[in-house]
Amino acid sequence: MIRTEGRVKNQSKNLMVHLSLLFFAILAIGPIFVIIINSFKTMEGIFTGPLKIPNSETFTLDGFKRAIGQGNFVRNYGNSTIVTLGATLLTVICSCLAAYGITEYTTKLSKMIAGLFTIGIMLPVTLGTIVIIKMMVRFNLLNTHISLILVYVGIFVPLGVILMVTNFRTVSNELKEAARIDGANEFRTFLIVLPLVMPGVAAVAAITMLPVWNDLWFPPSSRVPP
Repeated sequence: MIRTEGRVKNQSKNLMVHLSLLFFAILAIGPIFVIIINSFKTMEGIFTGPLKIPNSETFTLDGFKRAIGQGNFVRNYGNSTIVTLGATLLTVICSCLAAYGITEYTTKLSKMIAGLFTIGIMLPVTLGTIVIIKMMVRFNLLNTHISLILVYVGIFVPLGVILMVTNFRTVSNELKEAARIDGANEFRTFLIVLPLVMPGVAAVAAITMLPVWNDLWFPPSSRVPP
């Protein structure tokens, strides 16, 4: 009897949790659904029935045509994709390599480097805007993809390094020693350890990709030309 009551309570608790999650999922997905269905409507259809599915009278593709033709959607989307993927990939690579070196070589120099990365997290990026622009002009990198990628890498690598240091410290030293005994060099040992810290890699990729994709720090006049 007691077990039955406990099972009923657990089922009721699970039901409440699932209903709560379903409610918040609807809140998150609902606006996206409304945007999608309204993108296929005329202006009159949007105002008269914003929650209705497009029909033969309200269906139109004029919004997509204007976005592609007048809004330079393809060019801007392509530039954003290139910069986001490039910055994310380079940030993950630099963060993993730097964090592995800091955790493996516990010297005064490595501790000082880790401290510099920590300071880098606290400094606002706008503090170095003038210096960044001067460097871009000096190296002829203005209006290029690589200039934006390097700036974003400099912004997110400090946080990425700190996160990956925490993850690399959870890896057993016995595993790395076994790899070295089997003849693996330092880079090969790094590759052996890397799959064990994939959650950290995913976290670094996420905290880099989302802000870069949504960033509005650079004005329209600084966007990369096609």
